[in-house]
Amino acid sequence: FKTKHYLNYEKELLLKLPQRVIQNELPLIVTITYWFSNIGADIDNPSKPLLDILQKKYWFDDKRIFEKHEYKLLVPKWHEFIKLEIDYCEYNIKSVKERGKKEVAIWNL
Repeated sequence: FKTKHYLNYEKELLLKLPQRVIQNELPLIVTITYWFSNIGADIDNPSKPLLDILQKKYWFDDKRIFEKHEYKLLVPKWHEFIKLEIDYCEYNIKSVKERGKKEVAIWNL
């Protein structure tokens, strides 16, 4: 169930986000920087709704996100905003599988 507040937020973001074509099937890197005025604001709370809106706007599946970086900065009240970057990463399936095996071995030690 999406609240009226969420639907308004979604509508506003869909209008404000720039037009961009995101190529199908290429792995993505998403970097999000939040400028919050409240030091107690959780960095992870706005991430999932934002990613859902990005998927709707740019027609991609978030399973294509191979890296996600999030940053939180503090600003005075009424200066809050979000900076978003979406880039392609140069993973190939073979290197991802090999690195995955190594990471599993490390975690099993």
